[in-house]
Amino acid sequence: MTETIITEKMVFGGDCIAKIDGKTVFVPYSIPGEKLKIEITQDCGDFYRGKILEVLEPSPDRVMPFCSYYGRCGGCNLQHIDSSAQQKYRTQILKDAFLREGIETGDIEVISGASKGYRSRFQFHDGGLMEKFSNNIVPIENCPCAEEEINHYLREIPFDQR
Repeated sequence: MTETIITEKMVFGGDCIAKIDGKTVFVPYSIPGEKLKIEITQDCGDFYRGKILEVLEPSPDRVMPFCSYYGRCGGCNLQHIDSSAQQKYRTQILKDAFLREGIETGDIEVISGASKGYRSRFQFHDGGLMEKFSNNIVPIENCPCAEEEINHYLREIPFDQR
């Protein structure tokens, strides 16, 4: 089933939500306010999961991801969003989490580091990383988010020996 939607807001995990006949649909790799043509990939009873077939009206915050594995590797979920806009969306997700618990917050100060070369923890599966939404292994040769020591390991150790 295909639908045209306009995403409403981003939720924990990086998906955006929209409504189809009052039922919530979660759409990865989308940005609030975008008009999308999507395919419903799963009916979970109370909600749907969808995937983007076409971005009809992109957000001004949409950028090209800097990683060639993005969208396959399950490690990152917001590289399609400008880094300053990512902070705005992440802050809103945090505020929403507090509000659900009845906690009012003031302004949240964002303290952030680099968007590349920062990640020092990986969970490898048979030498690679898990593909998003599957049990398939993605053999990674270089990760732009990884610290240099991790990338050195990925370059020096053959995939089948990790």
